[in-house]
Amino acid sequence: MLTKKTEIWTKPGCTTCEKVKEVIGAGNYEEHPAEALLDGLEMNLDAMVQLAQQNMELPIIMCDGQFISPEDLLSPLHHSVELELCHGNACKL
Repeated sequence: MLTKKTEIWTKPGCTTCEKVKEVIGAGNYEEHPAEALLDGLEMNLDAMVQLAQQNMELPIIMCDGQFISPEDLLSPLHHSVELELCHGNACKL
């Protein structure tokens, strides 16, 4: 069985970030500080582009190279589908 790689860019105090981490489940993701993207401490062009596409709203969620919007992950209509792919209050960076 292949394990999917999930990465999340978050910031402290972001309630949506906390909800997403809870839905995905502890130990099932690698967390990155979102501020590091803008400070130049982390050079991930794809994540920076996704942040811009999300109007600077956090978190950024990537599962096996595919970005998932927080709204889709937390939506009751998409919840089970997105969780299978990846085993509110928007925070802006």
